Amino acid sequence: MANSEYEYVKREFEFDRCLPPSNWIVVRIDGCHFHRFSKIHAFEKPNDENALRLMNACATAVLEKFPDIVFAYGVSDEYSFIFREETEFYHRRESKILSLCVSYFTSVYVMKWKDLFPNKELKEPPYFDARAVCYPNLKTIRDYLAWRQVDCHINNQYNTCFWMLVKSGKSEQEAQLALKVETTVKIDDYGEPIKRPRLQVTVAHVDIIGPEFWENHQHIFREGKILHWFVKKSGINHIFCPCNWIVVRINACQFDQFSTIHSFDKPNDETALRLMNESASLMMEQYPDIVFAYGFSNEYSFVFHEKSELYQRQESLILSSCSSYFTSLYMMKWQEFFPQKELMQTPRFEAEALCHPKLKIVCEYLSWRQAECHAGNQYNTCFWMLVKSGKSEKEAHEILKGTLSKDKNELLFQQFQMNYNNEPAMFRKGSCIYRQKERNHRVFENTQLRPTQLAELILQEANDWLAAGKFAACVVLMHYELRSWSQWTPEKRKWLRYGQLLQWIPKQRNWRLKVTPMHKKSGTKIPYVALSLTLSRSSLKPGYVMHAVFELSIYNHSIGSYCGCKARYNFDVKKFHSKKKCLITVEELLKSADFLIDDSCVFGVRILQADVSPKNSLAVAPDNTITIWELFLQKKEFIKGNYTWNVNNFLALKDSVLSPAFEASGHKWHIRMHPLGNQYSTDSLSMYLVMHDPAKLSHESGKMFEVTLSILNQEQGQHYSRAGRFVFNGNLGWGWADFIPLKILKDPSKGYLVGSKLSVKADIICIGSSNDVQTPLVASLLKDEK
Repeated sequence: MANSEYEYVKREFEFDRCLPPSNWIVVRIDGCHFHRFSKIHAFEKPNDENALRLMNACATAVLEKFPDIVFAYGVSDEYSFIFREETEFYHRRESKILSLCVSYFTSVYVMKWKDLFPNKELKEPPYFDARAVCYPNLKTIRDYLAWRQVDCHINNQYNTCFWMLVKSGKSEQEAQLALKVETTVKIDDYGEPIKRPRLQVTVAHVDIIGPEFWENHQHIFREGKILHWFVKKSGINHIFCPCNWIVVRINACQFDQFSTIHSFDKPNDETALRLMNESASLMMEQYPDIVFAYGFSNEYSFVFHEKSELYQRQESLILSSCSSYFTSLYMMKWQEFFPQKELMQTPRFEAEALCHPKLKIVCEYLSWRQAECHAGNQYNTCFWMLVKSGKSEKEAHEILKGTLSKDKNELLFQQFQMNYNNEPAMFRKGSCIYRQKERNHRVFENTQLRPTQLAELILQEANDWLAAGKFAACVVLMHYELRSWSQWTPEKRKWLRYGQLLQWIPKQRNWRLKVTPMHKKSGTKIPYVALSLTLSRSSLKPGYVMHAVFELSIYNHSIGSYCGCKARYNFDVKKFHSKKKCLITVEELLKSADFLIDDSCVFGVRILQADVSPKNSLAVAPDNTITIWELFLQKKEFIKGNYTWNVNNFLALKDSVLSPAFEASGHKWHIRMHPLGNQYSTDSLSMYLVMHDPAKLSHESGKMFEVTLSILNQEQGQHYSRAGRFVFNGNLGWGWADFIPLKILKDPSKGYLVGSKLSVKADIICIGSSNDVQTPLVASLLKDEK
């Protein structure tokens, strides 16, 4: 990977602590805050059999996954796993063993929840901490297990009595007082305290070679009673040094296999990365001591502030609980990000906990991780582009062997016309998450600061807030450059993500301005932002031509005016798209601050002349020719919304039906459904999204919405969806006449109809609007002549 100036952080501060050889390893996993968890999920008291069976199922899965585990013992929300003494599992590295065991246990717990609790929703993520202890021989292992079982007996007996008293009408405080035990001293028949006999210390000069002495003095090495205090104190908890920054780095284990099974996009799956970011953001909400997080691909690093006292700074508890909680979040959020993909394999994450004495070293650690992000992503981008072009994976590796960063950039540009620097920032730079004050937050704008200095300012400010007990801040996700000298600036490319063609319709519906953000001129590989004008085919009569002269432009904010070019085109029923005009290269647009402001770009069209005449005749401008008409397109913040409509009597419906009004993306809507199809369908259900009051758009030329209508699979989760982009502009609605064949809809094996119940979901995203500010187009201009 990358050989950067920051790699000394790994060499000097990362150490793998290995557990001693020829010792039995015991990993004890314990539920975190399970008293609250069991209360939220209404577990039965004193024991919930299903909850215990779920713990047993998780332990069984762990034993099947890790064959070096030879025995497991569990009670309540705890399980102990014993590894054989000669195990070389992960080379006996403590952090790997702990984090993988607890992460896999957590994954299975979430995965199997529905099997044991089919009628209970998992309301909050369960998570566990873990400890690793080494014992030298089988006797201590037996003593350890005996200690855990004695604890099981004592605690279960107490809990049984406690909850029986509570169920009988006692308050919890009264039950605790009734069970309180006073410490007593054993006495003999005469009332004297019983004293244990002590062996007398003897000095002897005897022959200890041979068996005679040992046979006569067997009490010396006799096996005494089980000493629970001994096995309890055998575990040594490593404590992080005070006033040091703690970094926990979490990595997905065997993620290549996991991503292949779940068909992740290569080289980057944006949805998978957003799932990682969401899990990391929720981690920061759970642990207020985390002041900064940085992640890329399948990895995330969490920085705890230097004065953190989380788990009394015990390494094993911090490391294991973070790994477990992140795993639980990833599992629970999967369906939200991948609604069409079933989780086929349990993910698991390994973790390492690091300790850094200075803030500067923390910042350079983060810089090192971003250097790894850049090198890894650049390599993977080249690799998968070569594979997709027809090379085998072995050939792709050979081509990239020994190449430098500039070589990879050149390969991408020459062979695939791809500028690596134009790839989304989330792929190239990774994601930074930190807290930002909701009001009066500090903005770092000094371009002379090195990124490590910027990171230091952010971390120091966050540390000050937390040390002062100020937690009123929101979690912010950004994609920053941590390695270069330049200012941390968010990537301004969101408007390019939405495909090769964006269409916008003005109020009169006859004209459309098309924006093609990645157009390439003939004979060149450089991408341009191009504009073109389209006339509605239905507006023209066969045999007639619309002669139009117009200007296409982009707004320059620095000079306050439009820059563009003049064009002319003859529209007819067969040629209703004008030629594309390239205005500016994508590279120039992204580099300059003149055109792209706050991720918004303004485009315009001015129609200078428009007249209709029969074909093969001279164009004569009529009196009502448009002389000035402008259309402005502005990318605004994407507004999202959704709504689910449950139709309980679907099979009884014959005519079209309208859903209740619902609000999404700033407007009110209905879903119109034709259960047996309309006049345009063929044995299919018809479905449309209808605006409740389209007249409210009269002050605008139109709004474009990305619409997804879905029929939900109520049994298997594989929904039937159709998506499209539509412009609402006084028109009633858009949708599909042949949404789904009735044969498929009514197939019982598909799960779309359960009894007579049908569930329909609408997802709506407002992705832009257009405004005309001058003379509207004269409607009579394009009407048929009488």
